[in-house]
Amino acid sequence: MIYNGLWPVAFPSESEYGHSFKSIRMASYVAVTTSIWFAPFLIS
Repeated sequence: MIYNGLWPVAFPSESEYGHSFKSIRMASYVAVTTSIWFAPFLIS
């Protein structure tokens, strides 16, 4: 719901495929974002 702006409006949020696809995309987005934020601390 928070990242609703990142998904195409055409995606049916009520379908299971759309929901799982959004979940995977949101999890990937969060993982990449946290990796970018914490990478300098882990390297140094």
